[in-house]
Amino acid sequence: MIGILKIGSGNISSVANAVYISGFDYIMVETPEDLEECSHLILPGVGHFATAMNKLRQASFEQPLQVFKRSGKPILGICLGMQMLLTDSEEGEHSKGLDYIEGEIRRFSDEKVRVPHAGWNEIHLRNPHPLLEDIKPNSDMYFVHSFRAVNVSKKSVIATTHYQEDYPSVIASENIIGVQFHPEKSQNSGLKFIENFCDWDGTC
Repeated sequence: MIGILKIGSGNISSVANAVYISGFDYIMVETPEDLEECSHLILPGVGHFATAMNKLRQASFEQPLQVFKRSGKPILGICLGMQMLLTDSEEGEHSKGLDYIEGEIRRFSDEKVRVPHAGWNEIHLRNPHPLLEDIKPNSDMYFVHSFRAVNVSKKSVIATTHYQEDYPSVIASENIIGVQFHPEKSQNSGLKFIENFCDWDGTC
């Protein structure tokens, strides 16, 4: 059963539709107890980093999520959900994240590019990963974000995208993976990514 974390962040229904279209059942995870029914967990997210982390803490999810992570079950973070997997973010006065993958979230410079980065852009593979199997190299994915990951170790960077600079757009460590783009809005390539995640056993 695919769990979709529901803590008030947006984009829930489109993620659920993508899971359903890919042929998998899902439940909305609204309490820590709901995690017991899940084989996989998706952290979707559209919104503000500090607000989302505060909601997660207020709902007492931090420790149960650590248990879920240590079990080896796959976890996918999408957009803000991916950013929450990292150490901290400057959005919200350097708020602490889950720190599952070492790295920081910083805003794009308005002086160099239009912010937010919105639209289709390519992902370039840097390290192999089972979730990108059967997805064409340099595929276009759909992005909407003003912040990007920095200071992520090379071994955790699976793919990069160029906007102002090359930045990590797919990151992973063991059974954890995060994507800055929205696979649920990225047509066939995105749906294949969702399908790969739902089939993944969390090993690389």
